Amino acid sequence: MRLPLIFFVVLFALAGPAYSARLESLRLPSGWTGSAYTNKSGKFSSCAASASYRSGDNLHVSIDRKYKWSIAIGIGSGGVRNGITNVKIRFDSGRWLPLKGVVSKNNLLIIPMPSNSNLMRRFRRGLTMHVRYAGRKAGFRLTGTSKMFVVLAACVVRHNAKGNSVAARPPNLPKNTNETVAKLDNQRPQKRKSRSSSGTGIAISTSGHILTNHHVVKGCTTIRATTHGGVAAPARLLKSDRRNDLAVIKIDAQLPADEIALFSSERSVKLGETIAVYGFPFAGALSSSGNVVSGNVTSLAGLGDDARYLQISAPVQPGNSGGPLVDQTGKIVGVVTARMNDLATVEATGALPQNVNFALKANIALNFLDAHSIPYGLAVAAKPLPLTELAAKSQRFTAFIQCK
Repeated sequence: MRLPLIFFVVLFALAGPAYSARLESLRLPSGWTGSAYTNKSGKFSSCAASASYRSGDNLHVSIDRKYKWSIAIGIGSGGVRNGITNVKIRFDSGRWLPLKGVVSKNNLLIIPMPSNSNLMRRFRRGLTMHVRYAGRKAGFRLTGTSKMFVVLAACVVRHNAKGNSVAARPPNLPKNTNETVAKLDNQRPQKRKSRSSSGTGIAISTSGHILTNHHVVKGCTTIRATTHGGVAAPARLLKSDRRNDLAVIKIDAQLPADEIALFSSERSVKLGETIAVYGFPFAGALSSSGNVVSGNVTSLAGLGDDARYLQISAPVQPGNSGGPLVDQTGKIVGVVTARMNDLATVEATGALPQNVNFALKANIALNFLDAHSIPYGLAVAAKPLPLTELAAKSQRFTAFIQCK
């Protein structure tokens, strides 16, 4: 039985400066507590979690800014010499695996995990973990580790993306990418020469207002939007909200009323509800007329229980950012914004995320539009439409956005 650990400081950074301050506390499964930390230079260092057991044993887990992870256990005072020691570790009834650990001055046995192994996956999925070292042994029940690792991995991605880290990109992430699907899949922008990127937008007024993501139009010197009429028109950035990743651009054109999206006015999205996404993924490779995919609402909150987001199973790709998330009647219920960073998640957890995508809830977008007096339309949901009609309806108010 695990007890909540109220006071803990993780002190098992094997390289680099020690922790100096907390950036934020993390919302973790019961029995785990954790935070994001800086080093003495004030740069983001790692995200870590800790648990305490009735036996008196403590277990600590850390993922650093370079997506390397370690575990550490408290070993009590005396009896074990400081320095490198041989360790054996076993998950459930599997075989014993030989590793190297470091006994620190503060009575922690630190075990860095090899980056080319599947030990993290075993840790996440296992029910128990046993450790042998220096003639001693310890055992731990692994409750809540799967969700705990997702929160830690997301924490590292989030703080790296904020530029708090000196290593702002996950290992092996291509240096040159077009607009990625979201903030979570979109690391600190690199300076580029004459590069173009693309995304998706939602036409929300007959006066030419188009809603999209902040990261789709961030840093653009020129913006062009192609609406249902098929003509690319120059657009200008009107308002932007970096925190919620929203922006409104405007073209100098009058749009037909039947090519304007309407937001749902009468209810909240329900868990398990069928939704659809329309957008322009992989511009230049896939259809220039856009693509539609369907799925379900799989969670009413995003990473770390962020209540601004919906988690959806509909597949989204680079280029879908800023596109409409519609209910079965074709009303806007969200703005496609994020997906798990595949490479960072594999590096951090050893597992490839399967259709873990996110959309900003419509009420957040409406608050943004209201705050800046930008017009939009509301409508009562009508009868459900088949996907073919839903795609045709969404196509009329979805815009292709190019940024240079």
